[in-house]
Amino acid sequence: MRFPPYRVPGAKFPDRSAFLSAACLLAGPVGLFAPKGLTVLLVAAALGVIAESLITRRPLLGRLDGWALYLLLFAALCALSAVWAIEPARTLRTVPSIIAVFFAGLVLVRAGLGLDREGAATLERFLIIGVLAALLLAVFELLTGAWISLNLRGLVGGPAELTGDAPKRLLNNGITVLALLTWPAVCLTVRDGRVAATILLAGLLIAAVCLAEADVGVTAAAIGGAAFLASGLLRRWVPAFVPALVVLAVVAAPLLMISFSPLQRHFDELPKLSGSAYHRLLIWDATSDLIQDRPLLGHGFDASRALGARVDPSVVEIHRRGEMVYRGLVHPLPLHPHNMALQIWLELGLAGLLYFSGLVAALVISVWRMTATPIARDLFLGMLVSGTVVAFTAYGAWQNWWQSALWICAMAMAFSLKRSSEK
Repeated sequence: MRFPPYRVPGAKFPDRSAFLSAACLLAGPVGLFAPKGLTVLLVAAALGVIAESLITRRPLLGRLDGWALYLLLFAALCALSAVWAIEPARTLRTVPSIIAVFFAGLVLVRAGLGLDREGAATLERFLIIGVLAALLLAVFELLTGAWISLNLRGLVGGPAELTGDAPKRLLNNGITVLALLTWPAVCLTVRDGRVAATILLAGLLIAAVCLAEADVGVTAAAIGGAAFLASGLLRRWVPAFVPALVVLAVVAAPLLMISFSPLQRHFDELPKLSGSAYHRLLIWDATSDLIQDRPLLGHGFDASRALGARVDPSVVEIHRRGEMVYRGLVHPLPLHPHNMALQIWLELGLAGLLYFSGLVAALVISVWRMTATPIARDLFLGMLVSGTVVAFTAYGAWQNWWQSALWICAMAMAFSLKRSSEK
């Protein structure tokens, strides 16, 4: 049943599909030019849906199901960690913001799944248009040395010229967002049989990732694509194999770094890596040492910043088979470990790590129980693996803009999965 919009003289309050469509339309461009604005976008869309729900008296979240309860318990664990945190005040300051992002994300996901036929058609159209426009802008920026970004920075007093790879680095966060948001857009074009649009979206994403020359983007796209193909070939094994693999990856990542410590003695055995990869390995090595200090309960939610502030950076040289392959000023823990699994174990201990891995495994199983088409599930798995690669190599687990990007992508993918099976 479609509820009539709230009417005032000369105007009407927008339907919730309008807020979701605006979020999907703007997520790509905002992520490209102002990634921190994704938090504003998520919260604004959620507030719009909440206001529409109050005015029309439509249900917002419904009953407290397993997913909402699971996230609520995870947030409770984060808050409880203040009891043993090294800086309880910091933990208690950060918990409300992550709870707010979780709640806003749940509102958007539920709203996307509950759209009627007309609202779903609107959201589908704006999602595809938004991703396509953002990919075109990304390719243009990469070919022109970030012309738009530099001019926007000039308007707010920033440097209008950058040298070397700096212009490309300006776009790294946006390329990451697009590497995830393209998956649900492709899911919709495949559902509608739009072959040209599917090829265009995939081609533009590949072009953007390659032009950006970012290790994380290239790796995420490549491994996500491989997971998509593997899922298509081994569909009947995915529900059992992938959750186990996800849990193994989440738990094994910290154990692997702990077993490698001290890291220096292993560099001769590793292939030659990029400078950023060596930097990551050094950070992960330092993090694994800190994990061993409190392996069961961790140092407290959002303790990474406090731990990092206690250590000064130092100049590090890495030699591989007699050749110096890296030299730089390295901070052992700059704000966060650049690895979600390591950060959760560092801050919330083994209990938090197992809880998180169980959440991801349950997500895979629940998607395979949906009435989605097989290829839509394959695309979901590709997106999940791409996101996991990024989460394990790049951003802080609790950065609001990154959490907001994940929730917007989750809303878009959940909607696309449900939409895939509709005639």
